[in-house]
Amino acid sequence: MTPDASPYQRFTYTFGPRESTGVVLGLGMGSILALFAALFLLIRLAAAGPWGLVAGLVLVAATVVAVWVPIAERPIAHWLPIAAAFALRRALGYSQFRGGPAAEHPSTAREQRRGTGKNSGRPPAAEPLELPGELAGLAIITAHVHTRHGPRKVGVVKDRRRGLYTLLLATRGSAFHLLTPAEQDQRLLRWGETLAALAAPGTGIVRVQLLDAAVPDSGDALARYWLGGGGRGSTATRDSYRELLEAARPVTQRHETYIGLTIHPARIRRQIRTLGGGDAGACAHLITQAQAIQRDLLGAGVDVDGALAPRQIAALLRTAYDPGSRWAIEAAGPDAQRGGGLAVAEAGPMGCDGNHAAYYRTDGSYHAVYWISEWPRRPVTSAFLEQLLLYTHCERTVSVLLEPRDARKAEDELARAETTKDSDAGIRQRWGFRTSARERHERATRRRQDDALAAGHAPYRFLGLVRVSAPTLKDLDRACGDIEINARGLKLRRLYMEQDAAFAATLPLGRGLRYGLMR
Repeated sequence: MTPDASPYQRFTYTFGPRESTGVVLGLGMGSILALFAALFLLIRLAAAGPWGLVAGLVLVAATVVAVWVPIAERPIAHWLPIAAAFALRRALGYSQFRGGPAAEHPSTAREQRRGTGKNSGRPPAAEPLELPGELAGLAIITAHVHTRHGPRKVGVVKDRRRGLYTLLLATRGSAFHLLTPAEQDQRLLRWGETLAALAAPGTGIVRVQLLDAAVPDSGDALARYWLGGGGRGSTATRDSYRELLEAARPVTQRHETYIGLTIHPARIRRQIRTLGGGDAGACAHLITQAQAIQRDLLGAGVDVDGALAPRQIAALLRTAYDPGSRWAIEAAGPDAQRGGGLAVAEAGPMGCDGNHAAYYRTDGSYHAVYWISEWPRRPVTSAFLEQLLLYTHCERTVSVLLEPRDARKAEDELARAETTKDSDAGIRQRWGFRTSARERHERATRRRQDDALAAGHAPYRFLGLVRVSAPTLKDLDRACGDIEINARGLKLRRLYMEQDAAFAATLPLGRGLRYGLMR
């Protein structure tokens, strides 16, 4: 007799509810000060007479409504700065952008001097990106690396305003869902080890961005593969297969996955100075970190095609703003002189319109961005995003930003949060309020995080965004419905009046959002 094999116990992951912020009873310091100010004005107005008392009561009631009554799961007070910024951008014309011949082009020499730091060798070439809004200060630096296949160019995006450098790795995942549960969990463990290595202080990495884009496939790859094999078969067979390939063009979809690494030179001054300083030293350090993560990813079963060249980054940005340009860029194919892609000067859009609260328009496309405000609360396996990533039929991009945090600061924040919640619970108990199940889950989540920190795991802050793109508003509504249906276990919130900034956060540039969402 053979012994019964015990069933494999899958690893499960629990995210817990999103932490409710606030000093007392869920109210932030600004809301508390607003309430005290309203009460103070009530006392002063009541002394002026009965009409003053009425005005004071109306003011207090309006303040209470603003700080406690939610609209789309946000208190009215939280909407006020967002609405004010949105209205101000519209009034000043900052929500619109015109590129191409209508744009004002700065001096190329001046931009290159701004984008080039001091170093001992020949400074790398920096080409400014013509992008709207907060992205106006970006440039692409061309770094040269030597591989076993010969020299190649690597593009590094420099944010001159914040002093950040970002490099992009193109990856290809294997059929993860076809692996055994044990193999899937093993790969996730290796990925966790990779994240722990990236969070080390000596890396200088401040952001890790994971991008998965589902884009329409022109079908050219299938056609080239078939023709490369000789297009065998009888005349009727060849004609039938050719018709099949042509019919598949509008519905064929492919996935493009990228990993972005962003460093801040201020955290690794000594290492950069050793490598030559300035842009050259920062690029050399970033490329070294990319080579290290590439080895770790190969060990985790992820194929890495390498770092993107400047023209490839430009093409990636261009197709994000104008998905319809993908066909022309891919039809041009790789060029022996230029290596495919697109010129950096052509990466930006011809026009953008951010005057709409629910969507963002760029060139001939409409985009809507969702924030993943809460992840699955119940225990899930590693395939919990499979429905969203594999079973949506629209053009969409899922972006997850990971920000490594200092372990000591994370422990202090947990301790302060625990103290605040204990004080909150005491006030609720004295006033006769019971502790809700959500608050108990939040406490359990904080304890798990504390245990993970004590065990030496690297703490990360993360932000998830989903961008949906379509050629018309009607198609956009249909695509948004597809996303909302397949976001099982996720809580999606459309970022009204922040669509322009949210769109920029889904680009492969390692950026976040305003108002506390990991800017």
